[in-house]
Amino acid sequence: MTTTTTGVASHTTVLNSIVKLCNAAYEDTLAAEKARGLEIWKARDKAKEAFMRALPNLTARTSVCAYIACIGRAMALEIVTKPEGAKLLYAAQIAMNALPKPAPEAGGAGPGGNLDERGY
Repeated sequence: MTTTTTGVASHTTVLNSIVKLCNAAYEDTLAAEKARGLEIWKARDKAKEAFMRALPNLTARTSVCAYIACIGRAMALEIVTKPEGAKLLYAAQIAMNALPKPAPEAGGAGPGGNLDERGY
């Protein structure tokens, strides 16, 4: 399986869509809670809960990548603290390492790819 420009663009589009969903969960909940008259700190807590519920499961490589992108965005926007974000990213790292490794790409660098008859 070779990676194409289209494949990379598609992967990026999926990740961006999931990050937008997480952000929308936060923003929509924050706006709704503020409209209800909730104090800003309570509204932010509710919005953070919505963001966390919107995170993808750590069950496949693409979802782990999306999770990492969402947490990175949450850290940048201070939705989660840096220490909390670090723990969440560590969980993503463990999940990624627990997933089956993808098959090596045909013709790529590494074992079996672009080698001559002697294995060099």
